[in-house]
Amino acid sequence: TPTAPWFSKQVRLSGTTQLLTLDRDTSRILDDLGGAGNGNKIVDAGEWIHLQLGIKNTSSRRFFSTSSWMSVSGSCGYTPSTQENVLPELAPDGTVQLTGWVYISETCRNGSMVPVTIQSKDSNSFKAKPAAFVVDLSVTNVEAPQLADTRLDRDIPGHSDGAGLQRHGGGAQLEVVTGLRADSRTSSATMAYGPNEVAASLIYKQVFTELPMQAASRARGQFDASDDLDIRIILPSMYAKKIQQAATRLGWTTPAHAELIYATDTRVELPSPFAGTGLPPEDCSLIGDEDGDGDADCNDSDCSDSPHCKPEPTPVAGVLLMNLIDQHSRIEATPGATSTPDAVSAVTGGYDLIVDKAALLEQYGCLVHGIPLAICGEDPPEKEARESQPLTSHYHYRHYLQVPLAWTPAAPKTVAPKPKPKPKKRKVVKVVKAPEVPRLRIDAGLALGPIQFQDSVETSSLLYWDSYSVTLKRIQARTVFGKKAIRPMLLLSSANIDNGAQYSEKIMAGGLTTQKALNGSVTIAPHILLGASNRTVTRDSNNSVQKTDYLVNPGVSLLFRSESIGAFIGFDLQITPDLPWADQLDAVQGGGASATLGLSKYFF
Repeated sequence: TPTAPWFSKQVRLSGTTQLLTLDRDTSRILDDLGGAGNGNKIVDAGEWIHLQLGIKNTSSRRFFSTSSWMSVSGSCGYTPSTQENVLPELAPDGTVQLTGWVYISETCRNGSMVPVTIQSKDSNSFKAKPAAFVVDLSVTNVEAPQLADTRLDRDIPGHSDGAGLQRHGGGAQLEVVTGLRADSRTSSATMAYGPNEVAASLIYKQVFTELPMQAASRARGQFDASDDLDIRIILPSMYAKKIQQAATRLGWTTPAHAELIYATDTRVELPSPFAGTGLPPEDCSLIGDEDGDGDADCNDSDCSDSPHCKPEPTPVAGVLLMNLIDQHSRIEATPGATSTPDAVSAVTGGYDLIVDKAALLEQYGCLVHGIPLAICGEDPPEKEARESQPLTSHYHYRHYLQVPLAWTPAAPKTVAPKPKPKPKKRKVVKVVKAPEVPRLRIDAGLALGPIQFQDSVETSSLLYWDSYSVTLKRIQARTVFGKKAIRPMLLLSSANIDNGAQYSEKIMAGGLTTQKALNGSVTIAPHILLGASNRTVTRDSNNSVQKTDYLVNPGVSLLFRSESIGAFIGFDLQITPDLPWADQLDAVQGGGASATLGLSKYFF
C-alpha cells in the first residue's frame, strides 16, 4: 500500500504573525474526494480536500477567547467553511486543530498555488487587529489519459479483416485491443475490462489477463496493450431472443443503437510530485536547502528530530533545584523493637534521610530541557508519522468501448381497425328549470274544514266546553320571507260562525317552509307552524266562554305562479295538544283539518 506524501511538502506558509502560526506537525490532509486521485492525499485539481490545520500559539500569552475563520482567495479554489470556529484555550506554545473543506478547480494549472487564509480574533488580546497567516496549497494536475489505437477484429489467428466496421451477431468471436496515451510523467499503467449488465447477457465467454501495459518506445506516456480481450457472443439460437430483450430494455429504435458497452478501468502510476527529483535528503547540519522543498535546515520538517535542531541545555536556577530537593526528600526515624506489652511500634535514636532519586532526576531533566513541571513525564503529542516519502502516486480513470451488434427492429404489429360502433340514440332529458325564489310572498285565501275539541275534564257547567264540533270557514293571510332553502312563514287566521251558538276563532302562528319545483311554474311547498288560538263560544247573553290554547299547524301547498302573480291550493291540520303543564280545569284538546285556496303575490 503506497504511503501518503507528507502534508508539509504540499504547503507553503506566508504572512505569519508573532501570535499564531501554522503547526506543520499537526497539519494534514484528512481526505480527498471527487477526482481520479481519490484518496491519495495529494492536492489534485478537481477534488474536495478535507484539511486539518494546526494553529500554534507562538506568544507568551494565554489565549482563552479565540475564534478563527478559513477563506480562499482567487478563482482556483473555493471553501464553504466561512462560519466562525471557536477554538479551545491556547496556552503558550500550545496547538489546536481547525478543520475545513477546500475545493480545487479542475482548471488549476499544475504547480499553481491556492491561498488559504486563516484569520483569528481574540476578544481579550487581539480583537481590533486580527492575527492571520496564509497557507498556500500546491496543486497537482495530471493529464487524463485517452484510449489510443483501438482495434476490433475477428478472433482468428493471424487474420485482421477490419471487423470493427461490421455488426456482429450470434456466435461471433471477436478480439479487442487498445493502447493508452497518458501524461508524459506516467511510469506504468494497468487496464481491465467489464461489460454492463445487458452486454453480459449477450456474451457466452470472455477472456482477458490483467497485466501491466507495455511502455511504447515511440513516445513517453504511451502504452501498448499487454493482452487482447477475447469475446464470444452467444449462439444464434439464443441471440435473437436475447438481443430483442436488450433492445426493449434499453429502448433501441434503430439498428445503430445496437451495441455492446464495455468499461475500461485504467490505473496509471506517476512519480510522486513530492518524492524529489534526484536531489539529496535535507542535511540538517549544513546551511542550505538540499532537498529543494523550500525549507532549509531546522526550518525543514525533515529536521524536527535532528540533534542539530535541539536547543542547547540551559543552566537551571538554584532555587528551582532546591525546590526539587525539598519535594523529593524526607527524614524518617529508624524503627526499633518495642519494650512494653501495649506498645505498637518504636524507634531508635537514629534518623534516615530518604531521597526519591527517580522522580528527582526526571524532573531535573525537564528543567534542563525547558519542559514545564506540570507536564513533565507525560507522553509528547502525536506527530504525523515520519514515513518514507512515497515514490509514486496513483490515479484511476474509466473509458467506454462500443462493439456494434446486428439487430433488426421487429416489424410493428398491424391491428385491424375496430368497426365503428353505431351511434346510440340520444335520450332527450327534459331539464326542469327551477323558478326563481322570490324574496317575499303574500298569500290571501279561505280555509274550509271541520274542527272538534273538548274539555280535558268532565263538567256539566256551561262555562266549559264539554265537547264541541263545528265546520269552520276561515279567512287567512300568510307571509313567506327570504330566498334560502328553508324560509320563515307567518299565519293570521280568523273565523266567525253561527251554529246554534255564536263561535269565533282567531289564530296567530309562525314557522318554517320550503319548496320543490315540479316544473317551470308549479311548486310544492310543505310547512310547519306553531302558534296560539283564541276561541269564544256564546250560547246566550249570560253564557259565554273564551279560551286561549296552543296549536300545531302542519300542511302542504301547491303553488301556481305566472310572473309575480299566482294561486295556491293546500291541506292543513290543526292540532291542539293536551300539554302536561296546562291548567287541567282550563285545558282543551282536539283538532281539525281544512282545505285551503287563495291568491299569491310575489316580490323579487
